[in-house]
Amino acid sequence: MSDATAVILLIGRILFVYMFVMSARGHILNSQMLVNAGKTRGAPLAELGGWPIGVWMALGCASIVLGIFPDIGALMLAVWLPLPSIFIHSWWKFEDPAQRRSELMSFNRNITLLGASLALFACFVALGHGLKLTITGPLLHF
Repeated sequence: MSDATAVILLIGRILFVYMFVMSARGHILNSQMLVNAGKTRGAPLAELGGWPIGVWMALGCASIVLGIFPDIGALMLAVWLPLPSIFIHSWWKFEDPAQRRSELMSFNRNITLLGASLALFACFVALGHGLKLTITGPLLHF
């Protein structure tokens, strides 16, 4: 990996986690509101949807940006994303066209972020110890 591509990947890592950092902040600061929303929508283990998920996302973001086992950070975000997509942004359950459209946009955003998380995971693993501008290399190797 050249120094130029390492810098570009670092910028990409920082930009990638931006939305997750903002979401983590919201989950921590508005924990009870999000737990209640999850309960209203029938999400299993809705109590985890507040600050615990906010901390989970923050740790995943820190892992990716700082490069502390960034493959694990990317997997942490990837593991989380299907849950709100299915249980919170279930656009197919809404009759109101505006709400359906809004939930579909959120669902599509999460699916896109899931793909990007998996792509970053694969990138980190493939680069292995050739990954630059990190504190550690990836944890997994295959």
